[in-house]
Amino acid sequence: MKKNLLIGLALILGLALALPVWADVTVTATVDKDKDVRVIETLTKTKIVTIDIDVDINLPGAAESLTLVNQSVEDVTVDQDPVCPDIAAPAVENSNTRLSLITGSINDNTGIIGVNQDSGVANNQGNAYGIAVTDIEAFAEAQASADQKTLDNDVTAEGTLGTTDPAAIKLLPPQKMDKLIDSVWRNTGLTGVNQSVGNANNQLNALSMGVGLITTSTVNQGVYVALAEADLGQVTSNNRVLEIATIKWDLILNSINSNNGITNVNQSAGNMNNQANVVSLAVQQTQ
Repeated sequence: MKKNLLIGLALILGLALALPVWADVTVTATVDKDKDVRVIETLTKTKIVTIDIDVDINLPGAAESLTLVNQSVEDVTVDQDPVCPDIAAPAVENSNTRLSLITGSINDNTGIIGVNQDSGVANNQGNAYGIAVTDIEAFAEAQASADQKTLDNDVTAEGTLGTTDPAAIKLLPPQKMDKLIDSVWRNTGLTGVNQSVGNANNQLNALSMGVGLITTSTVNQGVYVALAEADLGQVTSNNRVLEIATIKWDLILNSINSNNGITNVNQSAGNMNNQANVVSLAVQQTQ
């Protein structure tokens, strides 16, 4: 009896171990979460406005002026080292002085005046004028263009020994002076002045004019379209300057007064400078 009971319990236990176990579990959890939201918006708005004007007029003439100038100073070497006099010669002072002086000049002129003055080395100076005039029904167009380059130049300027006596050696600096005094007064029209005592400079006055002059006030006469354009390009690169004990003067005193019209002045006592006055005019005038 006991034996049968044990066998029955063993069978029940074996069956219990062989059967799967089922369970329903409910889990509640709280999760903290931070979220960064970044919005980047790029807005590109382009407007292109094209204006095309056609003038359907059969005109008998045109006034067109074109002025083109190209100036270049390249690969120039200027050496102004101290000068030591011969020991056997009397001691002299050589200060390498250069002076450009305009005094009481370029006054009371009418029309077109161009002046260039240079006491330096390897300078470009110019006055370039182009004028076209018409007195009939016409188009007026003017264009002035200038290109200046100063490239790969070497300038050395040092003070000058005034004596060979070691006890009395005197260093005199090179003197460069630009003076414009009581000049360029009361001119009418077009006046251009360039003045330089430096080295390897570009100086320019350029003008282009397209002018229509009408002698009557008739409605059908005149310059119907006046176009003007001025371009300037200047480049200064790869230049070397060594100056020791150098004095430079640029002086404009009581000058460039009471002028009518267009007056251009460039003045330089330096080295390897680009200076330009470029003017383009298209004019309609009815009388």
